[in-house]
Amino acid sequence: MRYRFDFNFKNYQCNDSVFKYKKMDNEDLLLFRHYKIKDWDDKEISDEVILKYSHWVISDNNDMFLKALGGGAFEIPHMYIFIWHGEKIHIEYGGGGEDGVVFHKYDDGTYDMEIILQRVYMNHVLQYKDDILKNIAEAFAAEKIHFSFNKIRKFSIIYST
Repeated sequence: MRYRFDFNFKNYQCNDSVFKYKKMDNEDLLLFRHYKIKDWDDKEISDEVILKYSHWVISDNNDMFLKALGGGAFEIPHMYIFIWHGEKIHIEYGGGGEDGVVFHKYDDGTYDMEIILQRVYMNHVLQYKDDILKNIAEAFAAEKIHFSFNKIRKFSIIYST
């Protein structure tokens, strides 16, 4: 089955989403530690690094969040963790020579962006797959609109099972 979630950024506002992109603070650090999240290489991330450099996308009521864990090199996929109502869901795209991101550029300097998710590990909550994928897509959209500087026209998440 193929899933595709499209966001038209020309009409999309950050306040349209339950997700917000934000710098992590002490309260966020406690939530992060509660889930025992480590980096892409399964190493502990220091509190200092988290508080000084880390950002994440978190829902209004703190029950869902998306956090990049690293990766993204030629042979290593981009790795994220998505917490959905207390459940850890690991997400990967790219790696093995594949970037996992497709850009469609326009003459005016704007572009469309597609992220093609290759792996979403959620076997323990598979019965909620549709809702989880919709929330993952919305969280990614909240992250990408933060960095778009009004250059992204349309953002899409694609996942095939």
